[in-house]
Amino acid sequence: MSNKAAEITSGVLKSRGQSFAVAYASVPKSASSKNDDVISLKARDGEVSILVADGATGFGYGHLAARALADYFQSSYEPQATSRKAKRFLIDADEAVRRACAGEAEGADTTGIVLSLLNGRIEGASAGDSQAIVFGPSTYELTGKQRRKPRIGNGAYAEDFTGRIAAGDVMVVATDGLWNRVKLDHVSKAVLTASGLDQAVAKLLSMAKTSSGKFYDDVSVVCISLA
Repeated sequence: MSNKAAEITSGVLKSRGQSFAVAYASVPKSASSKNDDVISLKARDGEVSILVADGATGFGYGHLAARALADYFQSSYEPQATSRKAKRFLIDADEAVRRACAGEAEGADTTGIVLSLLNGRIEGASAGDSQAIVFGPSTYELTGKQRRKPRIGNGAYAEDFTGRIAAGDVMVVATDGLWNRVKLDHVSKAVLTASGLDQAVAKLLSMAKTSSGKFYDDVSVVCISLA
């Protein structure tokens, strides 16, 4: 189901007997004709997997790199992906993105977070400066050890991570358009006091705006909790 006003999509995904509520949205920076961010989800063989990518704007083709990573995710990311396999996937994705951007888009690259939810576990890997953080009684930064550069398509080396999501927790996976503008404690308060994940995403998008009500950067946000 969709909230057209806020461009928020929400639903429930099943993973090995567990149900996860999810809400997400991706908006381009104000006055831009394209969005360099991509959110991609897969639900297969009882496992939920998520990709968030943020193409770099330096070459002007970041959107192509992010889309190439999302396409590779949909075609090649396998179920039962442990954190080690997720890391291997992003390392292999570096070459896939490089090939996809050969020619006019040569040099285009992207951040990438990929993770799977299985039996309450979070297994994933990341490269770049997008982040995945679990908010609850304490804050756990899943991507705290990631390498920001080089990005995927330009020689990236991914770092893997593991974690858990418990009842009452909210995991936020987002690009730097959120994290560069909103402090962690403000994100935590917003998502943990929201009446639902749709509202949580709406709050975070609003907080990422400038004082004039514009988006300084592309912003992609995924919020996940146990349903």
